Amino acid sequence: MIIVRTSTFSPLLCCPWLANQKNNHEHPLRSWIFPSLHLYRFIVYSVYPGLIFLEPKKIKMDSLLSLVEGLPPSMSQAPLVLGAVAVVGTVFMVVWASSSGSSQQQKKLLQEHNAKRIPHVFSMIPYVGSAIDMGKQGVTAFIRKNSQALQNSPLFTATIVGDKCVFLADPQLLTMVFRPKYSRNLDNLTVQKDFAKTVLTMNSQESDQTFDKNLNKVSSKQYHQFLFKGEELERSITSVQETFHRDVMPSLVSNETEWTSHELYRMVATAVFKATMGPVVSQAFSNDECYELLHNFDKGVIPIYNGFPEFMTRPARDARDRLLDLLMSDDSWKTASPLFQARRANLGISNAALSKSNLGLLWASVGNSIPAIFWMVLLLTEHPEAWETCRKQVEQVVASRKKADSNRTVFTLDELDKLTYIESAFWEALRMYQANFTPRTATEDFIFETGSQNYLIEKGTKIMVWWNVLHSDPGVFEKPEEYRFDRFVGKSKTDFSFADGKPLTHEPVIPFGGGEHLCPGRKFVSYEARLFVAMLMQNFDIQLLAGETRPETDPAMVGIGVSQPTRDPKAQIRYRKTV
Repeated sequence: MIIVRTSTFSPLLCCPWLANQKNNHEHPLRSWIFPSLHLYRFIVYSVYPGLIFLEPKKIKMDSLLSLVEGLPPSMSQAPLVLGAVAVVGTVFMVVWASSSGSSQQQKKLLQEHNAKRIPHVFSMIPYVGSAIDMGKQGVTAFIRKNSQALQNSPLFTATIVGDKCVFLADPQLLTMVFRPKYSRNLDNLTVQKDFAKTVLTMNSQESDQTFDKNLNKVSSKQYHQFLFKGEELERSITSVQETFHRDVMPSLVSNETEWTSHELYRMVATAVFKATMGPVVSQAFSNDECYELLHNFDKGVIPIYNGFPEFMTRPARDARDRLLDLLMSDDSWKTASPLFQARRANLGISNAALSKSNLGLLWASVGNSIPAIFWMVLLLTEHPEAWETCRKQVEQVVASRKKADSNRTVFTLDELDKLTYIESAFWEALRMYQANFTPRTATEDFIFETGSQNYLIEKGTKIMVWWNVLHSDPGVFEKPEEYRFDRFVGKSKTDFSFADGKPLTHEPVIPFGGGEHLCPGRKFVSYEARLFVAMLMQNFDIQLLAGETRPETDPAMVGIGVSQPTRDPKAQIRYRKTV
């Protein structure tokens, strides 16, 4: 589960190698370059903070520094020389980033496969490239606009903060990163290790333990055992419901008859967090203090990953350290979930590595489910007819219970499977608000076959899969800009097709990754979402406050999972009068 949420991560303009270079003080111009790098990075991040998935090309800065080393120290103080070095370095980076290479191996691949190079979108802004345009337009509009400008090319490259990135504009091509034919030439493990090091504070030994192939196989089996199917999944979902009834429901209303006001996102977040912690982590984490710690940590994940100064990320770092302490505590292990107990017994890694890995699991377990369920509840609340249709189905399922079970308050998995309208509303919310990049770095030159044309993917290129290209495609979804809570009722992937009439060979909504990185917790999250909404509908009335509107999505979180709102809309809730 760590892999799933963090598969989109890698640094924006973070150059940790630079700080470790020897003799950094030897040349005076270095004192200009280092702070300029940090300033440049902050400027780009402030324009489009979602660009956290790109890594710097070391060769570019090495080459720029080599220019510095060739200058006499006295000359480096001259503004004219400084400007000249900046111009030369900028020209070099632009040429380097836009060049497509011409190795003999590439020429051979092009000839043998009758392939061509991918068209490139040029930008006049050095190094930053098209990043600002993408931030201003929005990723989907950026991809479609440039595809049309290149005669409806199904893919194109663009320079994004120094990286040459491939953007796929044809929704039929998106799943290429999961196909074994291509995935063997693509890497994302480096990104995960960087995240574990910078955010979870793993050292090299702990990282090697955590990312061992055999250990990952054991972890995957454990996730499937406890979160995917069978009795353990049923037990986990039952635990969620018990927590909801025992700890969450009493806190939602202040009395039996009156409306109680809440900030909707926070209400959903605290409820989902508390209900998830018991079956996934430990009952010791099912409280407000741990939610606040995770909330503070979550806000600082992107800045920490991008190497922001400690004074700017101190609250997040403190929250992370406190969570790690709690994960290692005896109280935590006394009420640890079956999953965590199995990890402790069978993974065979150090306590430090286990705690840091568990922190990643804790973060990933609610990092996307909370905003997904929030949008689901908000959209249903905005559409009373949708809410009532879903509620009637809940009542029908409850009424169909045998007389001996008529007083049972716990939904079974079979009953949740019958809540097809709520399940459809869940997928529709994900279709509209999942904002995830799946990036992969090409480890070798290889040929990508689109069906109509073969293209050369160059080593070192980043392939940027943006799933909204599929989720908002009018060829796949009728009026994709509209919210339709019942869009997926009674339908499977065979009921959807692309604009050219070809049927989908995969699910119409892809929020959980794919291939070997397909989220093992996807069934748990789907059931949890249906359960939470069903229990709300069964027990409460809820409505937005007068004049309240749907918030925009937070651009700072674009690219790393389900979108989060820019503000927290206010709602009111009360016990159902008919209950």
